[in-house]
Amino acid sequence: MIKGKVAIYMCCYNHEKFVAEAIESVLNQTYSNWEFWIANDGSTDNSAEIIKSYKDERIHFFNFEENTNLVGAQTLLLDKIKNSDCEYIIGTASDDKWTDDRLEKQVEVMNAHPEYGACFSWDTVIFSTDNIQENSCNPLDYSHVKNMSRYEWLRSLLLNGNCINACSAMIRMNIYYEVGGYNQYFIRLGDYRLWLNILMKYPTYIMQEPLVYYRRHDNNISKITLDTIIATHAEDYYIKENLLKKMDTTLFFRIFYENLMLDMKSPEDCEADKIFFLIHDGTDNKFVSKQLAIGTWLNNSENRHCMDRLKEQYELDNVFFTKLKSKCGLGVLLSYFLDESDNSFNFDSPSIESLFIMRYSKYGLNMKSIEDYICNPFYRFAYSTKKINSGQAILETLTKDIYRLRKNRLDSKGRKVMHIVCNAEYENDAYMIINDLKDEYKIYLSFVLSRQDYFEGKEMHVENVENAEYIELYDKKYSGLHFGKELGIEADVIYYIDCLGDDFECTSMIRGINLGITQMALIDKRRFEDEMNFYATSLVIGNVDCL
Repeated sequence: MIKGKVAIYMCCYNHEKFVAEAIESVLNQTYSNWEFWIANDGSTDNSAEIIKSYKDERIHFFNFEENTNLVGAQTLLLDKIKNSDCEYIIGTASDDKWTDDRLEKQVEVMNAHPEYGACFSWDTVIFSTDNIQENSCNPLDYSHVKNMSRYEWLRSLLLNGNCINACSAMIRMNIYYEVGGYNQYFIRLGDYRLWLNILMKYPTYIMQEPLVYYRRHDNNISKITLDTIIATHAEDYYIKENLLKKMDTTLFFRIFYENLMLDMKSPEDCEADKIFFLIHDGTDNKFVSKQLAIGTWLNNSENRHCMDRLKEQYELDNVFFTKLKSKCGLGVLLSYFLDESDNSFNFDSPSIESLFIMRYSKYGLNMKSIEDYICNPFYRFAYSTKKINSGQAILETLTKDIYRLRKNRLDSKGRKVMHIVCNAEYENDAYMIINDLKDEYKIYLSFVLSRQDYFEGKEMHVENVENAEYIELYDKKYSGLHFGKELGIEADVIYYIDCLGDDFECTSMIRGINLGITQMALIDKRRFEDEMNFYATSLVIGNVDCL
């Protein structure tokens, strides 16, 4: 394997208008350590002749007389590349093109960060049609996202759908083949499946600048029709079913805690919580989520712990699932052939917020139940109350109950455990707090950075902290932060110092903390663009001072 060498592959079918630009954008790269495998997949236009006209020893051309619908042509190219001496692999489309420095910039990132499984970039959309609104399946800036931890990426892709342009991907070749590569039989969601498989094992990086030009025209493979919708459902169901099966309790909770209501006390809780998640929030494809909920429930019908947890904790019993099956079973596919005004297959389940308040109104809160809940439903209720200006009285009573129970819990303990999570820029403030509280608390200290600081390679080197034990929360394997309890810290109090806001992962992580844990914070509210997010976060924490 040659260090930094890039394998590029491209299949072309009837793109005589665009294929020359695609090839020339590779030839014009400022980075020259690459080889280019091209297949003409039975084009009936002049595509093959155009490709043949390019004479470069780094180009390998294969001509198929008949169209293989990508399967045969792409399989051949990938088999050839697998035996090459390349380190990275890129698939590109014959109707797209690149900026001249695309390879140079992505290779630089990948060489500097061996932990990354892949490097992506933003794109620029170019139009070759007058009918773009009808034929487009994504907004123009759908790829313009920021770097995230592996947990956040998996959550985002599963809840919001694909936001990565396949032609922007540079993948470490050994990892590409390790996770199964691009499966050509997933015509609709092959790239989406590949991103998820990579992220289950490796972190990735987004170049926050457009390095590829994505062309939209009337013959895009991504054009939406009734047939493609149904085919997409079939692939989507298989992908998500297999992915959820691979998620153990810890991984599932870390990805989806912002969509759950209860803490997971044991691995046995996981299947019930997966069903709850699929019913109430689910993935980006609500149709598929309901099918997965039904299938997971039926597969666990003899699992007494799962059935009991669904009924006792979530009030989801056989009556509920019988209705769910009748409204959202596989037969609902027929609804696509019915008039859109037909409501026969509508099924609305209560939101997490309403379920939380219903349970609170019915049972109240006590020392036992407060240990079962995580902060997420409290946050979501506070956010929605602020947004729609309704439910304020219940929120105020609920807030007082939570603070009272937190105080009772703390007062009943002797020497308590505090975990200080501090923006590294406020290091001296953390040491002052430690000195003030060292006699009352056993103290753990963690310094954290913003997401972007981590992705830019900044690190903290801490030695010999007096009166506290230093715990490193950042996990390179996930390009994200651990929960303290994952590292054995059972805190009574968590104290955040200027590490909350839009750019800090801690902001969302507080929603996965047990509701009974007391939280405090020094916050710079200017770090929050959304006032409601700041409001809800402040209520969850309970004891906030603003910097």
